[in-house]
Amino acid sequence: MAAIRTVASSASGVGNAKPASSLRALLKGIVDYAGLFPPAGLSMKDAVRKYSEYLHARHCWMLGRFVVPAGRLREFGDALAALNSAPKVWRLSCLLGKDLPSDLAKIRNFQAECSSQILLDCLEAALPQSNLGPWLASLPSDFIRYVELPLHSGLPMLSTLHGAGVRAKIRAGGITPESIPASVGLAQFLGTCKHAGIAFKATAGLHHPLRCVKPLTYEPGSSHARMHGFLNLALGAALAYQHVPAELVESTLDLGAASLRFESDHIVCNGIKLSVDQLVETRTSFFTSFGSCSFEEPIADLEALNLL
Repeated sequence: MAAIRTVASSASGVGNAKPASSLRALLKGIVDYAGLFPPAGLSMKDAVRKYSEYLHARHCWMLGRFVVPAGRLREFGDALAALNSAPKVWRLSCLLGKDLPSDLAKIRNFQAECSSQILLDCLEAALPQSNLGPWLASLPSDFIRYVELPLHSGLPMLSTLHGAGVRAKIRAGGITPESIPASVGLAQFLGTCKHAGIAFKATAGLHHPLRCVKPLTYEPGSSHARMHGFLNLALGAALAYQHVPAELVESTLDLGAASLRFESDHIVCNGIKLSVDQLVETRTSFFTSFGSCSFEEPIADLEALNLL
């Protein structure tokens, strides 16, 4: 384990410098674009067009995979062909439904027919109601595999996932206030994942960098709630990965800008210095990405914080 360094707090906060390698280490490829899903709920044509634009945008280094259900792969292929975009590799993460054999057949057929421009290397699935062991064994091992777990009751299953070489997936929010988990629960999840030696991704409710009260959908009159921030979660994961006490991880999930300082070669979070190497290790081996139906909101908020 790399050493943890504590440093004096600074009043200069987030916007004190234009970070280079530290922010890139923390956020490179972190946003899996899920524009097909609520609250955006875009058509396939619009979601594919937007992802193509993001691939060529200034901050494309933050962009991860395009998330698509297995049952819509052919529709995706048609939309991409119609777009006639400039050559770029499209990395896909495919959501599996309840009919696993059928979805896997659709994926294999798609792989056999698609061009080298498309790399479908990741699968995501919900936890089955029974027969977890045999079901996990049926997930093909030539993919990166994520299984979504309920935050509390799913924790005992993490060791089983790890034994099968499968990663975890957790929801950090949703379109109702009740779907947003408490920080203590997220901190417990981070600690348990670290103890189990399992990597994870997050999804839902992570459009904004820092914990804040925002509308939960794009509809007029939408409910507001205190949403989790993706910077908070990424930094909390980095601390958990360095075996920082759980209470410090939990408080990091609620930090505001004044408690963070981004420098070119390190980040100071909650009085602890995290080096670029530690951030890269966290992202490579622990917190891999988060799904978001918006790529523009995270970018706009980071620009407002003077981080981009």
